[in-house]
Order: sequence, then structure tokens, then C-alpha cells
Amino acid sequence: MRIMGVMRGWPPRVRVLAVVLALAVLGATGWLGYRVFGPDDSCAPGVVSRDGECVGVTDGSYAFGEEYLRDVFGRVAMENAEVESSGLPYVTVAFVLPFTDPDPVQKDHVLTQVQGAYLAQYRANHRENEAPPLIRLVLANPGERSVWWEPMVDQLAEMARSPEDNLRVVTGFDVSIPENKSALRELTDEHGIPVVTGPVTADDIGNSPEEPDAFPGLVKVVADSGDQAEALIDFAGGVDPERTLLVADQREDDNYVASLREVFRARTEGTPRTEEPFTSPEDYNQEGNLPNVFDRMVNNICDAETIDTLYFAGRPVQLRLFVNALGRRGCQDQTYDVMTISAASTLATDDELDLDALRSGVEVIYTAHGHPEEWSGPDAPATGGSEEQYDDFLTLIDDAGLTGRVNLADGRTMIMHDAVRTAVTGIRNATVDDVTIPALSDISEGWPQVRGEDNRVAGVTGWICLDNYGRAHNKAVAVVRLRAGEGDTTEIAFEGVAWPEGAPPPADCAVANRN
Repeated sequence: MRIMGVMRGWPPRVRVLAVVLALAVLGATGWLGYRVFGPDDSCAPGVVSRDGECVGVTDGSYAFGEEYLRDVFGRVAMENAEVESSGLPYVTVAFVLPFTDPDPVQKDHVLTQVQGAYLAQYRANHRENEAPPLIRLVLANPGERSVWWEPMVDQLAEMARSPEDNLRVVTGFDVSIPENKSALRELTDEHGIPVVTGPVTADDIGNSPEEPDAFPGLVKVVADSGDQAEALIDFAGGVDPERTLLVADQREDDNYVASLREVFRARTEGTPRTEEPFTSPEDYNQEGNLPNVFDRMVNNICDAETIDTLYFAGRPVQLRLFVNALGRRGCQDQTYDVMTISAASTLATDDELDLDALRSGVEVIYTAHGHPEEWSGPDAPATGGSEEQYDDFLTLIDDAGLTGRVNLADGRTMIMHDAVRTAVTGIRNATVDDVTIPALSDISEGWPQVRGEDNRVAGVTGWICLDNYGRAHNKAVAVVRLRAGEGDTTEIAFEGVAWPEGAPPPADCAVANRN
């Protein structure tokens, strides 16, 4: 079933008015959009119920039954209606997230990320001198843990073939799991659709000199897990291996965990004590028996009196359980730094985090994809990003009507804005002369030109300069420290900017030869 299929035959003015009326009815009905236009035996046009979960693709007129998404989805729907009624050429960009994930912490991050996508769409359509083509944004839900990725990919592939939809790039994806890896491989390798991922960091999801065509046309705008870990350790001044211990999830079917575990293992090789292992449940959002496991583990850590730095290779729920267990430790006179990478950003909004643990001499130091203080102050890097881009982003938030609605502390709004902005850059770079709807292959083949002083993407999170494998070369990594704030609040303290290559990029954003 085609997105906006009911409305396409209507005159432009009528389509815009229809969306306005649908959003006005929203408060009374509790439903977005398509229910207004006629009955449907599924969740909504383009969205079907699978085991009670509404999955599929919408233009924003249906918020997958999620109240917290109604405002930003409504804004996307309004922007899309304006695009379709403009009479100007436009293409479609799809944004993929598990919009029906029931976990409260994940809901917070889904909201901030889709806000970033909308801001990039608004920028493309209103602040770039009417550069063609305009951008229509659709929102694709593969379900909780992306279990319904296969029918979603089929739907997106049909939209890429459709002369009505003209889907040119798929963006989004925020977690490194096998389901997302399979979806990305099928989108790129099977269907030839260019993809720009958000915070997907696993080293084995992406192209490399060893596997240059593993995911043809895939772009990653964040540093990989290995690059983040190396940048973090180097930023800390090279932690004495004698004082470190690795705490690592042993699950092999988690791309994020596996890649991070290997990097930390290499950094702790030859240390006095072997790693402390644990195994998370198949559903990594569940606790299982890990509170008991971590309590016993912490006893062992207390026995190692020389240890004060703990590398943690695991998901956010397990990180929270481990930090809480450290707060209950018997050796309260010992202090610990827990070091990990970007998935830890969810910890700041986790209501089950024991803040007294953070007040007991335990601090969590981790990498973030961006931070509001990253490019300001006397110590800000001279290259790799700029305060000007961040200030412009704040103005964009105002212009798009999201003032006071966006939380920028964890960087997720900013990184998803940069991912969608990179997708738009790729589309418009392939749009030349009278070709306003570029071929999918032209977009993919143009990725290596997204670098250099004139062609880089000046992202809010830092410059995006792609290497020949679609990876952001030497991308800035914010280093932050999680602390307890006043009362029941947390504080994300900015420590500085780290670089996978050990130093900021040159002014011309040149990509080093790694071959």
C-alpha cells in the first residue's frame, strides 16, 4: 500500500488542508492522520499489525500509536504536505528506528533522534537556497529489536522503485545488533539503496579495506567502537595497564558488545588480573540474574586493591546494574572510573540508576557522539568542527519550532541531524543539470567525494569527511563524565574532544591513506 495513496489524487491545497485538519483532530481522537481519511483494516496505510505491533512506513500522519511521538511526527507530516504541494521536484528519504520499543529509556532516545531527522529535513527545505530536490521524510518502524526488518526492507525497496515515492536514501538505525546488520546488508547489497546510519558503531557493520563491498553504498557518520575506545584511552593519557580490569559481556550475537570487547581485551593484554565475565540475557533490556552476578564480581574487584580503572564492554542496562553494584561495594574507601563508549549515553536518563553509587566515588567516563560544549571555550579544537555550526543549529531549532522541546545533552539529536544532512548532501551532489531525481547508483558512487574543505559535511557533531569505504575519517569524539547532580538528577560533564587519529584533522579535511 503506498504512502499518501489516498491523498495523491487530491489538489495540492486540499492535501495541505487535509493534514492540518487531521492534526487538529489529533487531540480529540488520539490518532494521527490516516484514520481521518477513511477506514483501514490495518494500523494505517503503509503500516500493518504484526503480533500486536504496528510496523511499516508512514509519512508522519500516523505515530505508530505512540503518544510521545505525535508532536514531531505531526511536524514531519506538515512538512511533507508542503513539499508535495510545492510543485517542485522532490525525493523521499526514509528514517528507520524501532518506534514501538516499550522501554522508557529507549523512548527518550527515539524522540530526540527523530527530532534530529526532522531538523535536517527542515534545514534542507527551508535554509539551503531552494536547492533541488526537496526532501520528503518518511518514518519506518521495524518493530521492537527490529524483529520485522524483512517486510520493512521490502516496503522500502518498493518505494525506491516507485516513480511516485522516489526513495533515494535510507537513514537512521541506532543500535548494532544482528537484525539491523541483516537489514543494512539487504538494503545495500540486494536492493542497491544508499544508506547513512546514525549511531551504529560496531566495527563489523560497514565497509573496510578487507571487505570494501560488504555493504555497497553504506555510510557511517560516527566513529566505530574500536576508534572510540582507542580515542577514549588516549584522551585519558594512556591508563596504566597495571591498574585496569576488563568487565565484559560474553555474548557473541551482539555486534556492539563483541567489537568493544575485542578492543578492550587488546588494551588489557598482560594485565595482572583476568577479565571479569558475565553473560546478558538474550533480550539485553532485561536484567536476568545479573544483579547477583555483579554483587559477587564487585567483591573480587575490591580484593584487587591496585585496580581503579574498569573497562566495561556491555549494553546500557548491564552498565547500570554494574554501577549500582559498585555503589554497594564493601570497599567504600576505593574509588573507580568505569570507562566505556557511546551506548552509555542512555544511563543519564535511566530512572533505575542508583545516584548514590555515583556519589560514592564511582564515575562513568564515556564517549558521546556530540555535546553542546564540544566546540566552545578556549580549548576548543581549531579544526574538525566549529562553534559556528553549533550556534547555527540552535537557530535552526528555533526556526523549526522546537525551542524548549529538544534535549541536546546526549548528542543523539545532533548526530541524527548530521546523518540525515549527509544523506541530503549525497542526493544533491548527484543532482546535476536537468537531473533532479538522481539514480541510486549515482548517490552511492558519489560518497568518496564527500570530503575536503569544500565538500565535507560541516556537521554539528564535527566534520564528516568520508574515506573510500564510507566511514567518517578521524571523526570527533566527545568525552564526558557522568556524575550525580542535585537531588535525583544526573550531570553530563564535558571533559574534552578526542580523536581516533590522536589529533584533529587538517584544515582541508584530507583523508589519510590507510591502504
